[in-house]
Amino acid sequence: MKFEVNVKHFKKLFRPLLNSKYNRETLQINSDTGGLRVKVIRGDVTAQLDLQAQMHQDLKYKCIEGGHGAVNIKSLVWFLKSFLPNETVLLDFPARMSMATTPECNTEVEISIEYAVANNKSLPYSTGKSKFCLDRKSFIDAIKAICFVLGKDRNNYYQGIFFEVSEDNIRCHAGTGFLFAIKNIKCERKKAKKKITFVLPKASLDCISSSLEAVSSPSVTIELFSKGEICLLTSGNLTIRVDNIQPAAPIQIDKVLTYHYPDKLCINISDLKYPIASIRAAAKKETEPFPRPVDINIDSESGKMYFKYEGSASLSVAPLTIDSIIPAATSSPLKLRCQWNYLAELYNRWANQTAITIICEINTTQMFVAKPKHPESVRSDEPDIIFFTATKPKIDPAKQAAEKENKQNADKAKYRLINKLSAVNTTALYKEE
Repeated sequence: MKFEVNVKHFKKLFRPLLNSKYNRETLQINSDTGGLRVKVIRGDVTAQLDLQAQMHQDLKYKCIEGGHGAVNIKSLVWFLKSFLPNETVLLDFPARMSMATTPECNTEVEISIEYAVANNKSLPYSTGKSKFCLDRKSFIDAIKAICFVLGKDRNNYYQGIFFEVSEDNIRCHAGTGFLFAIKNIKCERKKAKKKITFVLPKASLDCISSSLEAVSSPSVTIELFSKGEICLLTSGNLTIRVDNIQPAAPIQIDKVLTYHYPDKLCINISDLKYPIASIRAAAKKETEPFPRPVDINIDSESGKMYFKYEGSASLSVAPLTIDSIIPAATSSPLKLRCQWNYLAELYNRWANQTAITIICEINTTQMFVAKPKHPESVRSDEPDIIFFTATKPKIDPAKQAAEKENKQNADKAKYRLINKLSAVNTTALYKEE
């Protein structure tokens, strides 16, 4: 296989595949008079790029001898850096050697390669069971906005991003057993009869986002195939196939979002900066694999929120002022308890927002649901909603000892009553005899 290409435009057009996410993989190249077809496979992800000669005249593609070859992507990237951007190189792929000649300078460069065994994975050309179109940048931003929750905890429910596709909206959510994030993006779907659900695996997300970032097309088309659980993403001349997608997730997000939470807090997001920084500094001394929880006491009368962290060194942080609070309970103080790193994620993800709203059920809640106070100001690379589970409230040692003593006294009284009744019955029995 022999062909000539311009170095600058070759690197520009092949940018979706010539990135660090694929640098250890093998690039398979097919060359003919019509153009180039390049394919790279990484796990369950197959990315293919079709370049037609008549559509890319700046590439200065010229097929001398058709065929196919393979080269390591990292070696090819370093190989192309050996030439000036405006040079035209001749690529020759024998069985175990790749050669390039620059006609202008009459130089030759050789790099050794390991010829790869051809993979039989091919892209499906038939129509899938479902097809919808969405904005490419919004799709990439949605992945970046919620992928921070993946792999944070050991008890993961699903390792990937769960997509729920309706007629004009896609709800993307990801998470673990304790921390979740949600992002909504618009889409165009024709003949929508029912909601479609699928999960893109975590291992494929980096490859998908990095490849789509280098494409100039404004939209991306997603197509699902029933056989083999295949997802096909097409944007411009780039096609990405993802195998082994999961059809559903084991959790019900709607139950969390539609639950009636009676209590509502509104705080300034910038006020979390210094409490989180203080707790993070104290938490660095811990040797436990999981972050310790932080106790939050809320004084509804003064509108103050107090943080207390107990680890190898106890820490009490200066109180934070609450903009507004709508508690259903009238007891004071109101108590909350959760892992401190979940609060840190609220600040990390919404640092550009002015205020956030947290809804929960104070003193009895099992879940905190947080979202920006002004949803219209949320950027495309920020999550719409973050929710996380609460930690069991800390029990006062004195109260715990008193409850234990009351239980023991109640058990003793119960046993005395049983013994007394048994004695009465026995006496009556003897009298009858």
